[in-house]
Amino acid sequence: MHDLGGGVLLDLKRWNLPREPVVRESLEAGAHVVTFRGDKVLGGPQAGILVGERSALERIRKNPLMRALRPDKFTLALLEETLKLYLSPRKLLENHPVLSRLAESSDEAMRRAEKIHQAVAAKGVPENMQLKVVASSAQLGSGALPLEEFPSAAIRLRIKGMPAAQVAMRLRLADPPVVGYIRKDGVYLDVKAIMEDDIEPLSHALSDLFYV
Repeated sequence: MHDLGGGVLLDLKRWNLPREPVVRESLEAGAHVVTFRGDKVLGGPQAGILVGERSALERIRKNPLMRALRPDKFTLALLEETLKLYLSPRKLLENHPVLSRLAESSDEAMRRAEKIHQAVAAKGVPENMQLKVVASSAQLGSGALPLEEFPSAAIRLRIKGMPAAQVAMRLRLADPPVVGYIRKDGVYLDVKAIMEDDIEPLSHALSDLFYV
């Protein structure tokens, strides 16, 4: 059995991303069962995935613990839709939110950050609030590429007279809730975690902080 952690189905180097072990390579190397996760770099829901020899998987399936570990229909449906994206590798980058964000350049990230900044600033920013676009780096986390840093951009938020921890708490209580990270004396919202459809609701959430 080989536990890969992250589920990399295609060689990431085709998008100029760091090299990571591919599931197929483990199977071709002789692993009877390969395990990996369905979220993170794979791009699907949180799930544990096992692939490999039919005989080995049948023995696992018959274990009584499988009744407690089997996924629900929603997870299976989401995972199916995610895996369908991989049927068209040439279009994967434009249809896969996670991979497209990882592969974007720092210039692309800065342009998106400026767009978000303008959308928020258009609502009017009071004197006690400072919004600034800054260069940053993002990490995928555990699983595949756990230590790699990807060039990105972020919106740095500061409110005069309010500690960063309190600003972060107010963001979490906003509608919709916004989760950023604290660095030194500011709250950062990394644009790699912000989709195009998030810009308008994010602007509304930040506008709630204008009246503090």
